[in-house]
Amino acid sequence: MADCKLSPGTVDSRFIGRAGDVTLSVHGTTGTVLFQQATYKGIAIAGLPSEILTCTLETGIGDLDIVYSFSDPETGAGLLQEVCTNNTPLALVSAREPFQRYRIRTRES
Repeated sequence: MADCKLSPGTVDSRFIGRAGDVTLSVHGTTGTVLFQQATYKGIAIAGLPSEILTCTLETGIGDLDIVYSFSDPETGAGLLQEVCTNNTPLALVSAREPFQRYRIRTRES
């Protein structure tokens, strides 16, 4: 399994990490959660809807915009995490806010 690239960020960036391919998963804690749509730096990420999302992070700052879908549209919830050695938990997701913008600051690998 790959080394983790992302970790919780600071005030100006939700996550910080290293440039390169990153795979994220979303696990439902109340119902099922999927990545419905997503873009990174304005470019659509293929292969969605899915429980797994893979994209290539570029050096610098970029926005990862995600629309989640929930089997329980009222109280659905889940956990966003990186698929890596430690399966880094990154954020809680909720049907109350299905659109999320994550600003990511990355440096060279």
